[in-house]
Amino acid sequence: MKRLALVATLLSLGAALALLRDSESTRTATRAASKTHASSTPPLEAHAHLSVHSTIEHSAEGLASKLAARAAATDDRAELEAELMAASRRELEEGRARLEKLLRDRPELAPAAAHAFAKLGDREEIFLLSRALVEHAGDPEVHATLVEAARGAESTHREIALLALASARDEEALPLARAALDDVSAAPTVKAAGAWALARDAEHAPQAAFAAARALAASPAEDAHLRAEALHLVAEAPDASDRALAAATLAEPAAPAEVALAAARLALAAGEDRALVARALAAHEDRAGLCARAARTIEGTP
Repeated sequence: MKRLALVATLLSLGAALALLRDSESTRTATRAASKTHASSTPPLEAHAHLSVHSTIEHSAEGLASKLAARAAATDDRAELEAELMAASRRELEEGRARLEKLLRDRPELAPAAAHAFAKLGDREEIFLLSRALVEHAGDPEVHATLVEAARGAESTHREIALLALASARDEEALPLARAALDDVSAAPTVKAAGAWALARDAEHAPQAAFAAARALAASPAEDAHLRAEALHLVAEAPDASDRALAAATLAEPAAPAEVALAAARLALAAGEDRALVARALAAHEDRAGLCARAARTIEGTP
């Protein structure tokens, strides 16, 4: 019994020692792992810190570059706008090709020209700038400026903006032109621009626009340029009855050359005999001899 008790005691003691050894091994391994983790963590943290810091610095440099470029572009826009506002008509005429090339090379400057366009008051100067804007009508700022002008009450800007939008084949040109042609309070130049713009895309122009143009063309009391543009619009989609309109206009002895030439074009488009049109046109006398030359061309004589 004593021996069995001793054996049991030894076994218990052995188990306890084994358990202590296992516990110590576990603690040793844990301390070793902790040391390894502690020694390896700082480099990873440092790398992460450097990586994030580097990214922030790179982002800051990129943002600074972008802001600097934007500031430079803004300064360039302001400078160009000021130069255009200060330029004389002659300077704008002589510099038109260079301005168009500048905006072609640096389209981000187009809004500066648009801002000057909106502020100028001389008709010829406004027109010169508008020609440079046609290529850039898709730019949001340029487009907004032209559309606002085409909807406005100021005649010169409205007229020229309509011409620019139509030249650019802008989708808003037709409704704006139609509104101008129908506007009873609009200046003749605005209505004429509307007729011209509609003729540029006659395939999509509403039939009501042609009816309005026929009414304007048939009235000798209307402005000559407006009548001429109305006749040109009708000539884009003539019907049989337009031969009578053309003949009546050609028969007007006091019809200006611009109106007579437009009527001759309508007559030919409507199927009128060329010799008859040539004779009617030759009867009109103008200082420049335009009608006589056109009549010879229609007849096929030198």
